[in-house]
Amino acid sequence: MVLAILMFTLWPLTEAFVLTLILTMVVFLPAPVVERLGMNNDGWWLELNGERHYVSWRSGSIRRRDYVVLRWSAWPSHCVIIRADSVPATDDFRRLKAALYGVI
Repeated sequence: MVLAILMFTLWPLTEAFVLTLILTMVVFLPAPVVERLGMNNDGWWLELNGERHYVSWRSGSIRRRDYVVLRWSAWPSHCVIIRADSVPATDDFRRLKAALYGVI
């Protein structure tokens, strides 16, 4: 009986602890640093920590006139934001968007 009462009173604390732990991981874990982005015959890849990881872009990716946001995971921090003024030439950004979305 005492054990049942103890479990009943501690269960909400356990749920709160787990939820706090998950939120802390999402907010405070650093986002991966993408060193390079590329495409070959196998598909799109990201270079993270010197290793290539093949990715497929998920829903939630955004295409605008002067920037794109590419998501490769369900984690909020797993995205690449590329602005038109961050590439050497505007034509390079246009070609990137054409490669991503198949439109020139």
